Amino acid sequence: MGSRSGLASTVAAIAVSALLPAAASAAASRTYIVQLKAAPLASYTGGKRGLSATSPKVTGRRKLDITTSAAKTYTSYLAGRERAALSHAPGSAPAIDYSYRVAFAGFAAEMTQAQAAALRQAPEVAHVWRDAKAKTQAVNPNDPAAVETALDGPDGDTAAYLGLPNGLWAQLGGPGNAGDGVVVGVLDTGITPQHPSFADHGNGFVGPAFGPPPASFKGACDSGTDPTFHCNNKLVGAHFFVDGFGASNVAPDSFLSPRDDDGHGTHTASTAAGNFGVDPTIGGRTLGVNLISGLAPRARVAAYKVCWVGNGVADGCANSDSLAAIEQAVTDGVDVINYSIGGTTSNVIDPVEFAFLGASDAGVFVANSAGNDGPDAGTVGTPTTVPWLTSVGAENAARTFQASATITPSTGPAFTVTGASVTGSLKATQIVDAANAAAAGVATADAERCFASSLDPAKVTGKVVLCQRGVNPRIEKSKNVKDAGGVGMILYNANPAQDTDNDIHYVPAVHVPNADGLKIKAAIAAGTTTAALAEGAAALGTPRVLAAFSSRGPQTAVPDLAKPDVTAPGVNILAGNTPTPAAATGLPSGELFQSQSGTSMSSPQVAGAGALLKQAHPGWSPAEIKSALMLTARPNLLEDGTTPATPFDAGSGEINPTAAASPGLVLDVGTNDYIRYVDSQDPAVFNDGQDPIAPSDLNLASIANSKVAGTFRTVRTVTSVDAASRHWDASISVPGFDATVTAPGTGSSAFDIAPGATQQLVISAQATTATLEQYAFGALTLTGGGTTLHMPVSLRAIAISAPETVKVTADQSAGSATIPVKAGFTGTLTGLGWGLAAPDTKPGEQITTDPIGAPDPNAPSPSMKTYDIDVPAGAQLLSGRISNTDGGDPNTDLDLYLFRDANSDGSFTPDELVDVSASAIADEGVTEALPEAGHYRFVIVGFTTRSPSTYDFTTWLANDASPDDPSGGPGIAVTGDPFTVGIGQSVDATLSYSGVDHKGLYLGLATFHDSSSPGRDNIKASSIVELTKTADTTAPASAPPAAQPSSRPPAGAHSAARKRLALSGLRARLRRGILSLRVSLTRKATVTVRIRRGTHTVLTVRRRSVPAGVRTLHIRVGHRLRRGTAYRITVTATIRNSHARRTLTLKVR
Repeated sequence: MGSRSGLASTVAAIAVSALLPAAASAAASRTYIVQLKAAPLASYTGGKRGLSATSPKVTGRRKLDITTSAAKTYTSYLAGRERAALSHAPGSAPAIDYSYRVAFAGFAAEMTQAQAAALRQAPEVAHVWRDAKAKTQAVNPNDPAAVETALDGPDGDTAAYLGLPNGLWAQLGGPGNAGDGVVVGVLDTGITPQHPSFADHGNGFVGPAFGPPPASFKGACDSGTDPTFHCNNKLVGAHFFVDGFGASNVAPDSFLSPRDDDGHGTHTASTAAGNFGVDPTIGGRTLGVNLISGLAPRARVAAYKVCWVGNGVADGCANSDSLAAIEQAVTDGVDVINYSIGGTTSNVIDPVEFAFLGASDAGVFVANSAGNDGPDAGTVGTPTTVPWLTSVGAENAARTFQASATITPSTGPAFTVTGASVTGSLKATQIVDAANAAAAGVATADAERCFASSLDPAKVTGKVVLCQRGVNPRIEKSKNVKDAGGVGMILYNANPAQDTDNDIHYVPAVHVPNADGLKIKAAIAAGTTTAALAEGAAALGTPRVLAAFSSRGPQTAVPDLAKPDVTAPGVNILAGNTPTPAAATGLPSGELFQSQSGTSMSSPQVAGAGALLKQAHPGWSPAEIKSALMLTARPNLLEDGTTPATPFDAGSGEINPTAAASPGLVLDVGTNDYIRYVDSQDPAVFNDGQDPIAPSDLNLASIANSKVAGTFRTVRTVTSVDAASRHWDASISVPGFDATVTAPGTGSSAFDIAPGATQQLVISAQATTATLEQYAFGALTLTGGGTTLHMPVSLRAIAISAPETVKVTADQSAGSATIPVKAGFTGTLTGLGWGLAAPDTKPGEQITTDPIGAPDPNAPSPSMKTYDIDVPAGAQLLSGRISNTDGGDPNTDLDLYLFRDANSDGSFTPDELVDVSASAIADEGVTEALPEAGHYRFVIVGFTTRSPSTYDFTTWLANDASPDDPSGGPGIAVTGDPFTVGIGQSVDATLSYSGVDHKGLYLGLATFHDSSSPGRDNIKASSIVELTKTADTTAPASAPPAAQPSSRPPAGAHSAARKRLALSGLRARLRRGILSLRVSLTRKATVTVRIRRGTHTVLTVRRRSVPAGVRTLHIRVGHRLRRGTAYRITVTATIRNSHARRTLTLKVR
């Protein structure tokens, strides 16, 4: 994600709004992305009669091959699934924009809301999303010493800074061979085909001419409407995708072709895989730079244009276009993808992330920019938060570009300031403050920021202008200065935390820090002042220091999945540009090179490194490449240059590609484990019934847990990639924790491992002196044979852990239930019960379809209903839920939003959004525990409705002044306390309720405290209590039900007369692709069958309600089980919280 002006700066955030004009009608067509339930080609592992597996994980091919008969047959099957899905759409047939088959199974189509609603219910369909926009982010080549010198040494170009000329490049045969045989796909704003970074022969670079592309690459060159666009043996493929964005929305001078009209795409592509030995200039100046190179200079490039300059609409990259590009890139056979695009929201999975999961399944390594919203915590966003992408933060390298400005006041000595610059020099010229040069009728603040037409030509003609950063693009400011007659600009930051940027300005310019700008401002105020600007040139930077703009973790959706993963140089990166930018970008034309900053610039560095590792180790999976880069990374410092960066700032640190090529150990993660991880966050996404994997337990080269109540345990499995056996010693250190690492089977932290073998490592930690509610950062270290690897560890100790929700179903007015609680401290643990709040229902409310489908809390209408509620200080819970919509009609879709008037001005802004529930159904709900006092507004938006739809809306407000006192009824109390606890000790608290006389859903809050005097001020954990009363009654409870700390329906207490669950008599037989399993059960149970080969899960099947007795389960496995291979089959029977498990080994003959 670049932080430059124009589209490149807007690539930093995802637009959550749908792609439709403001005046769209309810019946108008919009673009929707539809995901089929069937797996895409890259992920299909077999199991359907007559359809052989196509995934490389099963076929054994290094890449997905879509030309095989199996692939063609399965593609036809997917086309049939698409037709079947579309047959459910009422009215005229939807217009298909894209059909996705390879990395994502589905399609994008223009549909009405009614058609989208119908497809949501189609048996062939898994998910339906509205389309959305994301934004962008003469030498001897055989002599390593000469190559390093040509790149200006370790203080010069990124490749030399990272040690490649004498390292991995030399190992791969020098820059004339580094990256050869690998294709890097770049999804961005397009590419400049005539750029010397992408020439395949001639004098624009150093090295031999390129031969034909790899035989495995099947891509083409789609020139669109641009007959001058041509590919070659370096730029081996190019496509553009505009249907989602809309060709009519593209700027009139943009190219409906893969040609870059912004510069962002050319920059990222040349950074990842641009030719070695390219001679850069800006404005005809060399900037003191010799030559530059991409990280994988002999890799081929395939460009996929998905980001567009808008014509009266926001610039951006439509998700449907990105999906089509990912699909095309995997089909073409790229090995690596760079995706310098993303946004600020953090979620579990969305369509683009689904597609990248398919790309990972096909063996494609994907690098993604972490975002430009730092330095605040929790700013990494989509799609970089998912574990199958490599998330890249930005750091400084050893080179920057600077110029000095000599300021000579009317009184006092002259002084010199230094700032970012790549522009030319200017002799001493009078400087004016833009704030004092406003045109007639222009506000001072607008002139101070050098807005368009804000400056008075009479005051600035022939002068240098001091402009403040902010609001309008930086480059636009210099154009406005030039348009008003100015001849130079000093741009100063609005606050001390901002970075300076090397933009190509319209006049000579220097970008200085805030303090220097204020000093110049004071000099101008004192009298006539001149400024002399030096020419921008290369200068020493501050290497391995994190960029202030680089987005930080922990991610908000899944904090136990540490992000970013690594960092790479992303500040003042000199690389390619387009000489023909669209006018709407505001960028100067005619320049083939530019210096840009952003995580958009750091991501392609990692993509290039990934290409080198793919060349060195063609058999490594994307997860193994990622782990090698993480394990061998070097630590960063924060932007202050002294404080060590944490894993949430910089991940594992700065990449070291040479060390990553020979790490000794790697970690792998299979696609099925990624799916089980998603199951742990949202079981409805795949709805596959598999056992979930907690984020902390994914086999990643980092460890994080945000809720360590005393103790924590996880496992990592490493694989040897050495050519010979090696001895390793493992250790772990986390401040405030007693942490250990053990290699099972050795009884210690040391182990010996043979080539290709795996070794489990069990990591345990117990809080000792850790500060509660704060993260402690450490590392698991592996040393062996002169190699040292590091795995970052981030643990946050908490005083108490309790289930988020406790659901109780009761048929009596009073009773009790159990809540499991775990302590992370030594002392007294107590609890309080608040509520219960009775439901306040407004039945029979009506709503119509909203034309926009987005909330406007200040404009209630027939399609947007609002409900206000005042929450007093000290309230414990606020909730609102939609129910009984159209009698349960699945085609109705309503969305629920909650706002709080934070500034008490009587209106609501987007920043005052508290919570949202906006799925594909109508029964939405939000619940806030311990809400802040204030005026709240629930907003219900009719997304897809009848004319009109009818629903009930219910609110709950718990404001219990007498906690633990249910006598007034209905109420709850936590009893059995106080508990005397130690660190890591679990106790069962009793939740008692009474006075619940009437049928309905009651809400309350159980809070837990580390004090013998519990109160609101010492709450350490809480559980939302949902008590469902099934009938009106006043009789006392005779048999209290059990609490269910989960989202599943609660169950009654077990009868003592029931048999204990047991499983025995396990037998297996495989015949003609059918696995027959005989089991004996003592009770009716859910049976899960998991088939593994080593650590890889081949298949998981769940059968519900298997009767007691001897039963035979028939499971279709197709061709997934190979001859001559042994498989471990685990059968688990489950009844609520009771489990029985048996395992056998099956040798396929």
